[in-house]
Amino acid sequence: MRKIVSVYLVFMFMFVLVSSSLAAPIEKQRAYVNSLQKKLDAAVAQKDWARAKKIKPLLEDAKATLGSAQAKVLRLSGDASEPGPSKNFDQENVSVAAPDGDMQDLKEEINQALAELKGEITKVKDDSGKSASVSGRAYISYTNDLKDNGAPSAFDISRVYLDVKKKLDRGADARFTTDIARESLLKDTSGKTATYYYVYLKYAYFGLNNIPLSEFLPLGVPYSLTLRVGQSATHWIDYMQNYWTFRYVAKTMTDHYKLFTSADLGVAALGSLDLALLGVPGLGQINYHATFMNGSGYKEAEGNPEKNFAIRLDSVPYSYNSGKVTVGLGAYAQDVSINGGDNDGLFKSLNLMAAWDFSFPGNGRLFTEYARATKIEGLSAGGQYEFLPDWVVFGRIDSYDKDMSKSGDTYGLNIYGVEYKWGKNIRLALDYQNETQKGADKTKILALHSEVKW
Repeated sequence: MRKIVSVYLVFMFMFVLVSSSLAAPIEKQRAYVNSLQKKLDAAVAQKDWARAKKIKPLLEDAKATLGSAQAKVLRLSGDASEPGPSKNFDQENVSVAAPDGDMQDLKEEINQALAELKGEITKVKDDSGKSASVSGRAYISYTNDLKDNGAPSAFDISRVYLDVKKKLDRGADARFTTDIARESLLKDTSGKTATYYYVYLKYAYFGLNNIPLSEFLPLGVPYSLTLRVGQSATHWIDYMQNYWTFRYVAKTMTDHYKLFTSADLGVAALGSLDLALLGVPGLGQINYHATFMNGSGYKEAEGNPEKNFAIRLDSVPYSYNSGKVTVGLGAYAQDVSINGGDNDGLFKSLNLMAAWDFSFPGNGRLFTEYARATKIEGLSAGGQYEFLPDWVVFGRIDSYDKDMSKSGDTYGLNIYGVEYKWGKNIRLALDYQNETQKGADKTKILALHSEVKW
């Protein structure tokens, strides 16, 4: 009995000693957290977004450290429950307490400098010693035409892309992509029908990434800027392929009806504006993609001195644990004179989109796309749902009027299918497509489409 009492007394003595040794650092760490919070509030109030962006990660790290120390004390006291504000923090980093006064500012600057140095080292490691990466995609299909007197059932290769990318020094990169496709059936000199494949240059540009212009272009909020010079993607079609992810089955609505081209030669500016620090509900990061290009696309040479201007803005105004809502806006102006000519009555188009991604119950997406231009209007709605691992059902319904001045010049497109993902590189889809023109069947097919990437 005496031994048990002795052990108990030794244990209590050690507990009091350890608790006392931890209490002081915890109080100092709590004071450090409060100090950072006040500095962040002051920076936001003064609209000093650059300083607020630096303080925010330091505050999060300080809160994590405080939570770790509190969790350790609770474990020593026998309470296994986690304190509310420190949930999911790393419970092994019980660091020394933060200094006071000017030393806190010094610590902030040192931590920021170390973070920037680490980023530069990682960047050098990633960029150095790497050759260009080569990849590609091919769309291979078998189509059974269900329409009376339709096209014969046949195997086909609709697209082959070869893609070369290379990271350059100072954060620059370059991309070169070819597009191989069958465009038409022609007759050769002997009078026999021949198949012709054409090789197009889809992308050929260099990019200047994360250009540091904050000193010369103070917008008041954190932002990023990348410039692409050469032939690159236009503002809308590639973006919509992030939501209609079945390009190997069918093009997006605006691409299918050729509202504008998917790539062109000129200059593009991409990046984001971080408006979260403004504290406006639903207003966070806004991504942008602006282009100033020939307008003739990547298959034809420029035929006039005018240029086309386009811009896309997109954001996530609402998100929650198992989903998010994305919205996008696109605008397009054609034949903009840069030589002082008449810019009245430009051909313009407007694009709107909204998408809902969710992971409960199951992974899925619903989206809608709207397009409006002179005499043109279209609406597309679709979605996908993973009902079993690697098995996805998908569908899309389009209604498109190519010329609203002509009665009945309307198109409709219905797509329904099921996809199986054969690993990371191969996708297979069994789908049915029915396109109508002026109420009559234009195409009516049952097809097996596939995409292979390497």
